[in-house]
Amino acid sequence: MKKDDLEREFQIAAIEMYLTVLRECRYHEKVFLNMVANLGARNAAKALLGTRDVQSGLRGLRRLGRLDLSVEHLVIQPRWRDLFKDYEREEARMRLRKRAKPTADHRCEAEDCPLRK
Repeated sequence: MKKDDLEREFQIAAIEMYLTVLRECRYHEKVFLNMVANLGARNAAKALLGTRDVQSGLRGLRRLGRLDLSVEHLVIQPRWRDLFKDYEREEARMRLRKRAKPTADHRCEAEDCPLRK
């Protein structure tokens, strides 16, 4: 698959994730939405992972028990491996690991997902 096509799919996945957060959690994270609108989802994810500060969206999703709906969780999925560098995926894993409460029923495609027991 071409990188442009994969990037478009990531854009759709990020927007769908955001809509799920709105629908299921009633949580509106304007910063992420604005970043996606201005930079595109891939560049927004890279920008968030490139800062030392953990964003309010990740902290909010942790409080709601929904780290599975975070950009960090999206980035570690094998589907998007070619869009992100190893250190970006590792940063996403590390942020999840620091905040995760692993559960046995968590299902995702990432082999080393910090949200899974």
